[in-house]
Amino acid sequence: MNRFWDKVKIGKLEECWPWTASVFSKTGYGAFGIGTCRKDAKTTTAHRVSYELVKGSIPKGFFVLHHCDNRRCVNPHHLFVGTQKDNIQDMLKKGRNRYVAHKGEQNGSAKLSELDVRNIRMALQRGYSLNNIAKIVGTSKRTILRIKQGVSWKHVI
Repeated sequence: MNRFWDKVKIGKLEECWPWTASVFSKTGYGAFGIGTCRKDAKTTTAHRVSYELVKGSIPKGFFVLHHCDNRRCVNPHHLFVGTQKDNIQDMLKKGRNRYVAHKGEQNGSAKLSELDVRNIRMALQRGYSLNNIAKIVGTSKRTILRIKQGVSWKHVI
């Protein structure tokens, strides 16, 4: 299928082969139109087409994943099939999770510091009430309670 490979910058087997034509704007994956007339035409991802052209059909419900993590790469030697679970495990293993939960001060929404939390725990040990601590620190009673119960800031000793 020359129409497909004409849109690929083919290099060495170990290199990524970038898709040089249009991409899906939301995902960044290469976009390739399949079908002979407008009525039955559909657009799919270029890496799936590459996989099918070289390696064969993709089992129903499976995804085509990248060893190289390059969304525009269509090198069939960089592609493998897997389930959604495989995709998530691959993402986590490679540290590509954009939604990493940062603890404590590393969390951009944190209103307290680790020193604040240690002082809160010290005040709790000395018998200060949740309300008094919350007023002094400038936070809610619920936040103080969650620290006391070890629900939040449990990594701080």
